[in-house]
Amino acid sequence: MKSKQLVLLITLLFSQILFARDTVRVGTFMLAPFMMESDNGKQTTGVGADFWRKFAGPQMNVDVEMFGPFPIKRALKLLEDGSIDVIPNMTKIPEREEKFLFSEVPLSEITPCIVVRKDNSLKKVTKQEDLYNFKMVHLDATYIPVILRHPTIKIEFLTGDSYFQGLIDMLEADRVDAFIHINYFSLKYELMIRGKKDTYRILELPDEKIRVYCVFSKTARGKKFCDMFNSVNASLFNAHVYDSIAEEMVK
Repeated sequence: MKSKQLVLLITLLFSQILFARDTVRVGTFMLAPFMMESDNGKQTTGVGADFWRKFAGPQMNVDVEMFGPFPIKRALKLLEDGSIDVIPNMTKIPEREEKFLFSEVPLSEITPCIVVRKDNSLKKVTKQEDLYNFKMVHLDATYIPVILRHPTIKIEFLTGDSYFQGLIDMLEADRVDAFIHINYFSLKYELMIRGKKDTYRILELPDEKIRVYCVFSKTARGKKFCDMFNSVNASLFNAHVYDSIAEEMVK
């Protein structure tokens, strides 16, 4: 009798090990409305969190644990160390491509913008020459749209969790002609929550749309989860799932 109970116990334990679900550790950095702290500070919320919890995780048949939001440089260090498995909503730049694994298909294709004061004479950007001799400010360690890469266009860089307020402060103090924002959804949200959505002029740039990806650690875990994610993300991208969540956030 005891031997049968022992065999049953071993069988149950083996079944639990065999069928245990993996847990993807999703790291985030502060980028509203994509990655944010909840009002009580106890949970990571936003488009990226909803996407992983409600769509990517279930389709991959994995559990999802959210971490952060951290300052972007710390989030990238944790990913490089393998302390987290993936960060959503990242642009491709050479330094990141050397260190991390990018998903085959992006999460979204976003429109880069600049923001000017209403008294600025510029009403629309149609060519690079429209921006010659502009002074701008941008978030550090972030993709710079091709149209802004010209020696006459001067760009300063900000860092820190409160960088967006810093962009506004520099624009309002007349220290720059414009600030750069590569994500239209995030820009609209940040202005909306500050009651400033009609205070400035948002100018879309006639540049290639910027693709944002999920970026995985170059570890065995990261490679496994990247492959699993690639198997489900094409259909999610084609269905505009990520964009649909974002659009709901900025209504």
